[in-house]
Amino acid sequence: MCLVIEPRSSGSPSSPLVRARARVEARWTQLPGCVADIEKHQHMAKLGLRLAVALLAVLGWSCSVAPLPPLPDPALEDFAPPVQEQLRSIQAKATASPEDANAVGDFGSALYAYGQLQASAACFERSRELAPEVFRWAYLLGVAQAALGRAEDARAAFEAASEMRPGDLPTALRLADLLEQTGDQAGAERVLERLLEEASGGAAAHFRLGRLVATEDSARAIAHLEAAIHAEPDYREALYALASAYRLQGRHQEAAEKLALYEKADPAPR
Repeated sequence: MCLVIEPRSSGSPSSPLVRARARVEARWTQLPGCVADIEKHQHMAKLGLRLAVALLAVLGWSCSVAPLPPLPDPALEDFAPPVQEQLRSIQAKATASPEDANAVGDFGSALYAYGQLQASAACFERSRELAPEVFRWAYLLGVAQAALGRAEDARAAFEAASEMRPGDLPTALRLADLLEQTGDQAGAERVLERLLEEASGGAAAHFRLGRLVATEDSARAIAHLEAAIHAEPDYREALYALASAYRLQGRHQEAAEKLALYEKADPAPR
């Protein structure tokens, strides 16, 4: 606090001029102390601001680091004893090394093989967090999420996998299917066209493109479906789709021929 000491005046104390002069001189004599107090408070304020910024930075960093998805502990009692033993052995390795993406992912693969989709997805998600640069975990996470019906999550996983390994046929086909399911037909077409440009899509890409454009461009659809069958003559799904396209154009004889081939083709899905 700054104290004001009224100076003595040689003039008459009652003179207004003397009193004004005394007040000015008193304020002037106290100015250095007041400036020092102001500078001190400014320094403390700056120090406090710096500490606050540093604290917010630390808190922001800690909040941005999301915890890893927990390692699942699925019920295995319904499996046959040999399967239980196999799964528990793989689970033990993952539990012993929960920060090892491979150990956790192997547990997820075993769970997926035995239909434990929820638990397998949790494992693949953890492996993906532990090793985000590894293609395998992004792809398998997409597979598990798609099997669970989580189309948007699966799409994101396949998009990440596709960025890591452009031109990978299984990834691109799964991504195109998911884009179609989520209503992004244009996106699905772009993925499939890119596969054909890179000469890695073949019959599967032609079949999907033919199916995608069938309702809006029958001629283009037939061209793609014929290309699919030319690449793989016993492509059952493409034979049926082409027969349907021929029938819509009134080409009944050709449609009957493709249906006959469809009946003879291997029924295993592609």
